[in-house]
Amino acid sequence: MNITSWQRLLLKAAGFGAGFAALLVGTFAIWFFVESLPKTPKPWNRDVIKVTYVDLSVKTGERPVATFRYTIENTTPSDYYLPTDAKSAFVLLPKGKGLSQEEDLTWDKGAYVPAGQKVAFSFQITYDYDDSYPEADRDNLHKLATFMNRKLEELDGFAVLDRTNRYQISFPKGWQNLPTDSKDKVLPNSPVGNAPKGGARPSP
Repeated sequence: MNITSWQRLLLKAAGFGAGFAALLVGTFAIWFFVESLPKTPKPWNRDVIKVTYVDLSVKTGERPVATFRYTIENTTPSDYYLPTDAKSAFVLLPKGKGLSQEEDLTWDKGAYVPAGQKVAFSFQITYDYDDSYPEADRDNLHKLATFMNRKLEELDGFAVLDRTNRYQISFPKGWQNLPTDSKDKVLPNSPVGNAPKGGARPSP
């Protein structure tokens, strides 16, 4: 059987098409395999969002509430919003024990920090009265100071992890213990302590 020139050309074209299709399938299979491999996450960026400790105040009521105030600085050229997921915030445990999520920790979720600007930011931890500091004695400054100093020993700062941008924002410990030898037996009407130097400020 004789094969004409155009038949030979047709056979070559069919062979080329089949080879090209096989190449496409192979390329897609390789791409799919690579994409399915576990991806190594980018390292956490700890530098672009800077934090400065401001002060600590304590408010007594149905439950004692400690407010830790900071200033956040956005050093990037773009506006930044902190995460809104409550699970993004952690308490930093002392003695290198790592991070912990606390149910009674609240914070300024989704805070807006314009590019190149600083904004105020705070965490709040709500505690429970106990035998050493019962609610009936909530205005007793000595008992409050002793109670809070014990709680502060369990805290070495805070951290917010922005999983989307891979930012790790560290909020350092900057507070001092409340004075337990004050002559005042009850909370004064005005804040106590030197807040600009990092002291804690009990407030009624």
